[in-house]
Amino acid sequence: MDRTRRSFFYLATYLLFGGLLLVVAPEPGLRLLGAEGDYGEALPQLAGVLLLALGLLVVEFIRHRVEVMYAPTIGVRILICGVLLWLFVTTGDLLFLVLLAIVGLGVALSSVAFTLDRREGRQPLRA
Repeated sequence: MDRTRRSFFYLATYLLFGGLLLVVAPEPGLRLLGAEGDYGEALPQLAGVLLLALGLLVVEFIRHRVEVMYAPTIGVRILICGVLLWLFVTTGDLLFLVLLAIVGLGVALSSVAFTLDRREGRQPLRA
């Protein structure tokens, strides 16, 4: 499951850096991501701390090679992509399209890596 594990570095990177950016500088961070709406400061900062927390969990998945969490993490991100697409369609805010691209790239990387690892007989460990 080495490919899948390596693909999670991308996930950890965008969660940690994106989360830190939203906590420290929510307005510039949102504009950098293409936000067109006014989101205030508190909710982006809350989202930022949640991203940081998730990023730290993903780092632990990588560090401890928690292979049993690879497939569920891919599944959760597919759900997130669906919601981001729905938010973009309903609001027209470019922010959600940019986030969809960022998360979608990670899902694609992890899914391809996971499929290749499984084809080679590298099954995730069971809990």
